Amino acid sequence: MPLIPDWRLVFDSGQRRLERKFIFRDYQKPMELANLIAEVSEQQGHHPRITIEWGMLTVSWSTYAIGGLHRNDFIMASKSNDLFNEFS
Repeated sequence: MPLIPDWRLVFDSGQRRLERKFIFRDYQKPMELANLIAEVSEQQGHHPRITIEWGMLTVSWSTYAIGGLHRNDFIMASKSNDLFNEFS
């Protein structure tokens, strides 16, 4: 968690996941970042929960197969941060 300080640990239906809200000033930018994250997640074979709203993109990483968090979730959260930093 120290390496991804903008992410928070969330408990949802007894399962732990990492979640971050990316804030924007329009609707198009969250869509564009969501597509970038989708491309990387497809390449990695590991897919997040993505919620798009006006001005906000919420990304949640967890590994459903084990019912919680795996090291890969932290890696993908870090990759999501990198995409956001390159994008903004």
